[in-house]
This record gives sequence, C-alpha cells and structure tokens, in this order.
Amino acid sequence: MTEDGDEKMQGEILKSLRDSLDPLELIFGKEIVPLFVNNEFVQHIAKLRRELAKEGILMPIVRIKDFPGLKPGEFMILAYQNVIYREVLDEIHEEKLSYIIGKLGETVRNHYDEILNADMIKVMTDNLKIKYPALIENVVPEKIPYGLLLDVTRKSVRRGNSTLYLPKIIEGVEHELREYGVCDAAKLAERVCAKLERDDNFWVVMNAGTKQTEI
Repeated sequence: MTEDGDEKMQGEILKSLRDSLDPLELIFGKEIVPLFVNNEFVQHIAKLRRELAKEGILMPIVRIKDFPGLKPGEFMILAYQNVIYREVLDEIHEEKLSYIIGKLGETVRNHYDEILNADMIKVMTDNLKIKYPALIENVVPEKIPYGLLLDVTRKSVRRGNSTLYLPKIIEGVEHELREYGVCDAAKLAERVCAKLERDDNFWVVMNAGTKQTEI
C-alpha cells in the first residue's frame, strides 16, 4: 500500500470513529428503503429543519440507513444508539415518508434534552453572537463553559422550556456566576428557570399541566 493510500485509509477510519456514535439516527427495514431514494426526503428534512428552528431547536445531521434484523415496516429513531422512538408501519406507500419525518420531528421535540450536545451548544451560541455580541463575547465559553451551559440548557428543556430562551439562559447563568459564584448546574438551572417560568410566559401557558419540575 502506498503512503497516500495508507493516509486515505486512516482518514476513512477516523471518519468512521467520528460517526460511530451519532446524536440522531433514523434506521428502518429494507421494505422502507424505497421511500428514501428520491429528493423528496431531502425536501422533507429541509422543511422540518426550518420548522424546528422557529422553535429554537437546532436539529443535528440525521444519519439514515437500512438495518438488517428489523421487522418488515419497522423504523427506529436513535439518539447515541438509544432507541427513543420505534414503530411498525401497517402499510408502506409514498405518503408514509411524510409520516415518518413527522414522527422524527415529534421525537426531536420530545427528547431534545437527550439529543443536545456541547458542539450543538457551540453552534447555537456562535450564531447568537451575530445578533447579541455583547451577550456572548468574552462570556461563552470564557466564563460559561460549553459543558456547563449544556447541562443547564438540558435541565431547562427537561422542564418543558424552549431553547428559544437560550439568550435568557446565558444571561441568567452569567448573572448567577458573577453575583453568587454558583457553579452547580442543578442550582443554576433552578434559579434561571424560576426567572423564565413566569405565569405569562408563552411556553408555561402552552405546557400548563405537563411541565416537569425535576432538575
């Protein structure tokens, strides 16, 4: 094997390692494969990404693949190899593609705390810096490490709060660190969420009766 060939193989191996534990996967039996062989799938995903973005949700790259051993018509949605949704379709036709993508959207919304990772937090804060430079510059990650912000955001999402309020979460965490030196993620989340969860907050109203209180 030539040196160039060895470097190419090493690059492929490293890529496989990077992709070995994806934050989001959609796997399905071979009977469902025909639904994903045209550009309609790409269009559906693009539409879903735009819809989720309006809710403050950044959806990571979705790995799509058929998987031997699944039941006919079965599909699963995985987060870091954990099954967060599964279903067996009673019939398979073109309209089921939009149905599956719809279930993907519901699952991302319902399990976003499990899907979020530090790199996604970095992308979101880098994007916020464009509109809110004073909020982000010299604050994230200098004062608020990505890992700490991830933990607080996860706990906030778990309570039913939207990531649309990430700027307020950052503002609240920075205030708590500056004024009180609180570094415990659970305590930070409790204090920050208490400020977010006003009775007139839109997401409080929408999640009335279903909001989680566990930190």
